[in-house]
Amino acid sequence: MSINLYELTNPGDTTLNNSLSLENMDNNFIFLKQKDIIDIISTSTTLSLTTEDNVSYSANVINIATLTGYTNVDIEHTIFVSTKGNDGTASVYNISKPYKTLSAAHTNAIVGDTIYIWGGDYTTSSSFTKDGVRVISNGNVNILYTGVSYLFNYSNIIYDIVIDTNISMTSTTGGFFRLDMPYNSGISGDTYANIYIKFSKIRCDSLSIYMLGHLRPASGIRPEIEFGDVSIIGDVYSKNSYALYFNLQRSWVSCIGNYSSSGTTDTIYSNFNYGSITLRGNAINYTNNYHGMSITNQGYPAKIYGTIKNIKIIDYRNISTTVFGNLIGDNNIIAGESPFILYGDVIGKIFINSTITSIFGKVNLNNLFITSTTSKVKIYGDIYPSNSNNINMLLSAGTLILDYDIICDNSTAFNINVSGGTLYINGALVSDSDITNTPLISLNSSQSVVKIKGSVINRGSGPAINVSDGKLILNKGVVTSTGSVSMSATTPGTNYYVYSGFANKDVSNLINILTGTTLQVDSNIE
Repeated sequence: MSINLYELTNPGDTTLNNSLSLENMDNNFIFLKQKDIIDIISTSTTLSLTTEDNVSYSANVINIATLTGYTNVDIEHTIFVSTKGNDGTASVYNISKPYKTLSAAHTNAIVGDTIYIWGGDYTTSSSFTKDGVRVISNGNVNILYTGVSYLFNYSNIIYDIVIDTNISMTSTTGGFFRLDMPYNSGISGDTYANIYIKFSKIRCDSLSIYMLGHLRPASGIRPEIEFGDVSIIGDVYSKNSYALYFNLQRSWVSCIGNYSSSGTTDTIYSNFNYGSITLRGNAINYTNNYHGMSITNQGYPAKIYGTIKNIKIIDYRNISTTVFGNLIGDNNIIAGESPFILYGDVIGKIFINSTITSIFGKVNLNNLFITSTTSKVKIYGDIYPSNSNNINMLLSAGTLILDYDIICDNSTAFNINVSGGTLYINGALVSDSDITNTPLISLNSSQSVVKIKGSVINRGSGPAINVSDGKLILNKGVVTSTGSVSMSATTPGTNYYVYSGFANKDVSNLINILTGTTLQVDSNIE
C-alpha cells in the first residue's frame, strides 16, 4: 500500500484536490491516501471528506492551508522517526508508533526499508547508515552530530544510496557522508550503484563529504569499481578541511549548492579516473591562496556554473573544463594538456600552464601569467584593469592571442614586453594620441615573435613598437604622423621585419633601424 504524506500548516485551507482522502491524523500532521473524493468541507477547525461510496471522514484540524509533503511512501516498508515518538513503544512499519531516536530507527531497518524523519531537532553520536535503506524527511530536520566518524558512513555498497531530506547538520567532531570502496574492498566486478544525496546545509569542523571509489593497487589487475550517477544537493561549509572530496573511478558527479571552507585544503577536491564533475554553485576557500576547487584527471568534460575562488586544474587527458562563472582570488592555476574555457571574468591572478586556454570574459593582462612555452591563450574580452587603464605585461613564454583592436589614448598606459613568447593581435594596434615614449609593444629576445593582422597606427611621439631582437610580422600597413616613428630597432642584430604594405613610401619616417639590423620587405611593396 502506498500513501501520500502531507503537512497542513495554516488555517483556512480549501485547496485539497479530489484524489485524496483522510486516513489518519497525528498532532499537526494529516495523512492521506489515494481515493476518489466527491465532496470536501473545510473550516478552520474541522475537515470533512466524502468519498464516492458515501463514506464520510472527518477530524479536528489544528493547522490547515498549505499542502507540502513526500509522495509514494511504501508504508509497509517505512520506519518513522519523530521527536514525539517513543523508542520503547515504537513499532516498525507503524505510522502511529514512530521511533524517537535516529539510532533506534537505524537499528531496526533492513534492506528495502525507508526511514522517514519528521521535522524537528535531533542529537545523535551514531552513524545512521545501512546499505539498501533509503532516508527521507518531511519538514526541517536539524541534527547535531556528536560522533567522531560520519553521520552517513558507507562501505562496500551494493544498492543505490538515496538520502532525500531537508537535513541541516552541524558537527565539531565528525562529518556528514562517507563512501569508502578502495581496491581491496572485497567487491568482485563492477558496481553501478547510483548515489543521490539531498540536504539543506552542512556545517562541520572536519571533512564533510568524502567519496573514494577506486584506487588501483601498485601491482596486479582487478575489475575496477565504478558508480552510476552521483548527485549531491545542498550547501556545505567545512571549517578545517574539505567540503567535498572525490577520488572516483568512471563516475559522473553533479553538485548543486554552495561550498566553502576555511582550512588549508581545497574546498572541493575532485580526482576522476575517466570521470567528470558538474558544479552548479560556488566554491570558496577563505584561507589566503588555498583553492576553492581542484580538478585532476578528468576523463570527460567538466562544467562549472558558479564562482570559484582560486581554481586549480591539472589535467592530462585532453578533456575540456568549462567555467561559466567568475574566477576570483590570486592563485588560479590552469595546467595540463586539456583545453580550458572561461566565459566569466578573471578577478584576480591567473597562472596558465595548459595547452589551450580561451577567455571570453574580462581579464586584467597585468594579472595574466603564461608559464609554459607550449601554452596558447586566446582572449576575447576586455583586458584592462577595473580600477585603471594601465597595462604593463611581461610575456616570457607561450602564445597570447588578442582577438580585437588595441586602441590606446592619453589616458591609457599600454605595454607588452615580449621577451620569449609570441604575441598575436588579430586587429589593429592604434596609438590614438600623444603618450609617453614607452612603446606599446617591445621585442627583446631572439625567441620573441609579434604578429599584427591589422594596421599599426601611431599618432604619438614615441615608437609604437620597439625591437631589440626577435621577429615582427605585420599583415597590413603602417600609418604614422609627421615626425613620429612607428617601429624602432635599438640593438644591432638579426631582426626580421615583414611588411605587406605601408601607408606611405617614406620608410625612414616609419622605422628607426641601427646598423647591423636586417630589414626584410615583402616584394609586393612599392
